[in-house]
Amino acid sequence: MKKIMFISDMFSEDYPGGAELTTEAFIRSMPNTHVVAKVHSAKVTPEIIDANNDAHFIVCNFAALEDSSKLHMCKNADYSIVEYDYKLCKYRSLKKHELAEGKPCDCLEGMDGKITQAFYGYAKRVLFMSAGQRDIFLSKLKTLKQENAFVLSSAFLKGDLNFMESIKDNEKNNKYLILGSSSWIKGTKECIAYAEENNLEYVNEICLKNVMDLEKIVKWNIMNGYKFWRIGSDVFPWASEYDLTKLKDFDKMATYLHSAGTMAKTHGLRLTSHPGPFNVLTSPHPHVVERCIVDLSIHGQMFDLMGLSRTPYNKINIHLGGAYGDKESAMQRFVENFPSLPASVRSRLTVENDDKESMYSVKELYNGIYLPLGVPIVFDYHHHRFCDGGLSEQEALELAISTWPEGITPATHYSESRSIEQEDDKIRPQAHSDYVYDKIETYGNTIDVMVEAKKKELAVERYKEIHYAN
Repeated sequence: MKKIMFISDMFSEDYPGGAELTTEAFIRSMPNTHVVAKVHSAKVTPEIIDANNDAHFIVCNFAALEDSSKLHMCKNADYSIVEYDYKLCKYRSLKKHELAEGKPCDCLEGMDGKITQAFYGYAKRVLFMSAGQRDIFLSKLKTLKQENAFVLSSAFLKGDLNFMESIKDNEKNNKYLILGSSSWIKGTKECIAYAEENNLEYVNEICLKNVMDLEKIVKWNIMNGYKFWRIGSDVFPWASEYDLTKLKDFDKMATYLHSAGTMAKTHGLRLTSHPGPFNVLTSPHPHVVERCIVDLSIHGQMFDLMGLSRTPYNKINIHLGGAYGDKESAMQRFVENFPSLPASVRSRLTVENDDKESMYSVKELYNGIYLPLGVPIVFDYHHHRFCDGGLSEQEALELAISTWPEGITPATHYSESRSIEQEDDKIRPQAHSDYVYDKIETYGNTIDVMVEAKKKELAVERYKEIHYAN
């Protein structure tokens, strides 16, 4: 079972630009026999690279990828690069560089340039958008070999092309859309300056649209009888790079968030989140811990804006992350780093058992995290099958339940093996199935169950048909 991990500054769900849509087309074209994952380049660390050393990495836009991670990939990862512009230059354009500094691009000189040369040189292949672009890279990069350079061109899904065709003649209004980005290529600062100088109405669309959609999704869950829903972690794309309260439309966003939160509380919809695997409080590297604190703080800030309770009822759930060959020391670092989290996170934080023997079982989380900190444990049924810590399913579930505060229903996760569902032993047994089929065993306990299946609410509806049809 081949594992493919895409690395990019943004994906289509963050910003539907040309590069992002092309990346999405690549992702969706992967064979069913491949396990595909996405990770934002700003979140890539040597630990994540090492933890996925069985994967082939496809690196797309990587302006936010740290030099330390690039160097680590050179020697320790199997990877290819999809080149959408000219990232050998800090301006991502040789012409822009010359216009801005009055001299030809010299970005390949010095230490940064050497890292760039190495990063392209060690890539298994580099895919370009045109022959002209490829030839410029070959002339500039001494490390890039002709046989590793391929012309690919942009690619779009048929549905995206049909959508673009369908809206081309739509009636337009007088409001301008400005997409937020720290890159000069997107021209955000210049567009805002132009709009304000000419009294043009504009909106920072992605964040505002996301919170408006969030309100709609909360309403949809309520109307369809769902009582437990997980909010995605990309409501505010690249939120670590700006102050949320300084966004032009922040007041509108805050209003929509508060409305969504009030609606959820009124109708008994439990809202939670599950920040990604790059949140590693066990890391021995300070910069990784700092990033984790920033990312989790954003989740806490959003939940506060929604007016959600500062309790594990509205949990912010994470895995511990790396064990680094010494689980006891790693868990001690988690305990030591925990007080650095803001109250908005500490009061909601939960931890989850893992699906590898080398990682953390419920029993280990109980002894190493719950006892010193009081952080509740989210029991994952599927993960327990691969890392049971010597406990039966019932024992592990009830040990996790015992960590929850009185008056708050413990949260659990349930999924089944995609390998079994698809009858394909080439698929990793830990991979999640499209649907879930077996009756979820609660052993008489009162719990909330989050179904983690690829078909999402369709999987829940089918489960109800199987087990509650009569």
